[in-house]
Amino acid sequence: MEILERFKQIVSTKELNTVIEMGACDGTHSRIMLDILQGTGKKYTYHLFEPNADLLISIVDKIQYYLTSNGNNVKFYNEAIGATNGKTKFYKSDMNYYGSSSIRKPKKVLEGWKDMTFKDAVVDVITLDSHIKRSGFQERIIDFIWADIQGAEVDLIKGGTEALKKVRYLYTEYVNAEFYENQIGLPEILELLPNFELVEDYGGDVLLKNKNLQ
Repeated sequence: MEILERFKQIVSTKELNTVIEMGACDGTHSRIMLDILQGTGKKYTYHLFEPNADLLISIVDKIQYYLTSNGNNVKFYNEAIGATNGKTKFYKSDMNYYGSSSIRKPKKVLEGWKDMTFKDAVVDVITLDSHIKRSGFQERIIDFIWADIQGAEVDLIKGGTEALKKVRYLYTEYVNAEFYENQIGLPEILELLPNFELVEDYGGDVLLKNKNLQ
């Protein structure tokens, strides 16, 4: 099943949905998922993260309706999700490849796309565990996480050891090659997440379900 159809199926089963998107890029998927949530007629909370300041206008433009009409529950953070809190180096890709920025230093990705360039920047970074505490969600189930964070999957996992215990579904990108320095592949992701089982492998993206949660 295509992932957005699967997402629609997942959020239609609960009266209150909490969704976190990491790596919102230009906001295209953010808007689609918000439209799906709105269409269920159920209550929801949606938090999205994008550290690349060059994409802020595009994101806000796409989700402005929800920021205005449901601002208590739809929140946008110009931050990266990582393994630490504070500031971190950020490798910002050029606008021809604006979805390839990462807190991990580019490596083999430069071999595959030889015209891709990056500029160093500094961005705010927060762990998933810290964001959950900041939001007062310690007792809340997170129904769905969408993570498109370009090689920083290990940082998400290490910074979210407590929060991930209460995540029902995790959808994440993966590459079984070191596109970014010290990037881990799908076998390592599954090893770090023993409580999750593979629902569907989309070939570069994977949907995982927490075996301890319904």
